[in-house]
Amino acid sequence: MQEILELAKKLIEFKSVSTNLNEINRCITFIKDYFKDTNLIIKTHIKNEKTSLVITFKDTKTPKVFFSGHIDVVPVQNEKQFTPIIEGDKLIARGAADMKTAVATFMHIFKQLSIQNKTPDIGLMIVSDEEIGGFDCSGHLVELGYKSEFFLAGEITNLQVGNMAKGILSFDVKTKGVGAHSAYAWEGENAIEKMMDALKKINELFEKPQANTFKTTCNIATIKGGSAMNMVPENCQARVDIRYIPQEDSNQILNKIKQTCPQIQIDQALNEPACLCDEQNQYVQKLINLGAKGFLKKHGGSDARFFSKVGIPAIVFGPVGYNLHCENEYLEIPSIEKYQKIIEDFIEQI
Repeated sequence: MQEILELAKKLIEFKSVSTNLNEINRCITFIKDYFKDTNLIIKTHIKNEKTSLVITFKDTKTPKVFFSGHIDVVPVQNEKQFTPIIEGDKLIARGAADMKTAVATFMHIFKQLSIQNKTPDIGLMIVSDEEIGGFDCSGHLVELGYKSEFFLAGEITNLQVGNMAKGILSFDVKTKGVGAHSAYAWEGENAIEKMMDALKKINELFEKPQANTFKTTCNIATIKGGSAMNMVPENCQARVDIRYIPQEDSNQILNKIKQTCPQIQIDQALNEPACLCDEQNQYVQKLINLGAKGFLKKHGGSDARFFSKVGIPAIVFGPVGYNLHCENEYLEIPSIEKYQKIIEDFIEQI
């Protein structure tokens, strides 16, 4: 476990914010160097300057299981967040939980298997754009024909199997009015007032959860309109972000909104599928039998969706951590050993 902890600390020190290509490339070079004395096959793929590594024991695009981890992180409030701190049982830093410790775990396990001259039918994807959508890394790898019987991303799940995750439906709502001098407002049509009416109707289509319940949610994310205080606004635009559960269909949700508000214009920005993996899947059951702590329904998305979209059973499963994307993000150090053992035993059974 100590080797994984030290490796995680080294990965954390790279300031690999998704948009910082220099730091991401430095981190990628570090990872390649880590494996340089092994017999592992490492392939590099680049799309739109975003780099992915695919690491396998055999020259194949289709191992039985792909593990996956991302090295990119969200921006920090303070550069000190890239200096890992250990306080008691906590590893505190940007990326400690999301998700460089899981990446370090995978790296360590793969290297040790190589040193032992073992060649399991597994692969590891290390990607660098998960925090900004994943389209140029995991999405691109799927386009290149990489696939497996099972996909496991090491996102934080507190040792639970995240077999269900919400989909993302994001779109712009636009309303059109008629401009006029605000002193003669009756001569115009207020686009912002039209927007207020439309957004109220859209919001009413969705229940507002007051607690952590797994339901479809709607968030009015941004709104802008008008150009001066003495003008009736001609245009207004808002971004709506809907996170929908796997049991619902995004196109039906969108059609319902259009029927409710036929006067508005909708420009779709993102329609990413929800994920659902059968609890009885053979690989899922192996994880449960090896000590995974039940099942987890994830409100947020992950790169697992790219594989689920093409029919590959995909889950997220990671160690214990909290405060993701926050200044005090941390990972519980004792969970590293538990996570390592489950993953090692899981690979033994593949």
